[in-house]
Amino acid sequence: MEGLISADRFHCRQPIGYSVAEQLLELPKLKVIQFHDIKPDATTLKVLNDVVFKIRKDITLRVYGYPDTWADISFLHLLPDLERFDWDTAVFGSCEPLYKLNKLVHLGLGFTQPKPKISIKFVADFKETIESINLEGDYKDFLTTIPLLKNLKTLWLSSTKLKDFDFLQGLPLETLGNYGSRVESFDFLPNIQSLRRIWIKTNSKIENIDFIEQLPNLEDIELQYVAKVTRFPKCDHLKHLKRIFAFECNRLEDISEVKKLKNCAIHISGKKLAGRQYKFELTDGKI
Repeated sequence: MEGLISADRFHCRQPIGYSVAEQLLELPKLKVIQFHDIKPDATTLKVLNDVVFKIRKDITLRVYGYPDTWADISFLHLLPDLERFDWDTAVFGSCEPLYKLNKLVHLGLGFTQPKPKISIKFVADFKETIESINLEGDYKDFLTTIPLLKNLKTLWLSSTKLKDFDFLQGLPLETLGNYGSRVESFDFLPNIQSLRRIWIKTNSKIENIDFIEQLPNLEDIELQYVAKVTRFPKCDHLKHLKRIFAFECNRLEDISEVKKLKNCAIHISGKKLAGRQYKFELTDGKI
């Protein structure tokens, strides 16, 4: 299918009619429909709303580009049934069009550091419905707004400067992702007992991940280029743990605790490991 760049992503470069929209609707793995340099016409948006977004609440609409291609999102009034929106721009116009959506469940903001830095106070207006936030860069009023999102289950942060995560106290968070080395400490995470998934990429500060020992509901941990971690902590007591993925963690040497796991898919790589990698794949259908 033209435009399908992976099983979960469709890149739109031409008008969409009902036939294509109906095909998209039937793709079970599709998660993102995106626009980059070519903006959709009104007919395309109406068709996507009526055929796809009215039914598939799991699909995100992503718009992205430099520098201000997508500053204006007034087209959202044609997509009232859209619930998941990634506004990946470096320059933001008015956020008022977001209020045209019947329900906002997921919002992504930023394509590199926003210029100028904007306030995200407006996000609190969606606190009854919003469950997922994805932010790239730094935003004004971030630390005072996020704690108001009482239904927040997923938070992804990229290149966001933070001292720690104590502002997440009391939120029903299940997934936390962090890209970059601008977070000073992860030690607060055991206070978020609802966490099921942790994703950390390109971090050169943290020297251990001992905090996972105290997360009884953890199911999935993914590390990529986490430079200073040398060992995996005890984790055989984490009864829900299903997957460990640690990619190119080049000082990671002691994985003796990981080797005790029997019902967990494991893929670990790094310069100090024997053979540079360790794998344990489940073959009994448990994952």
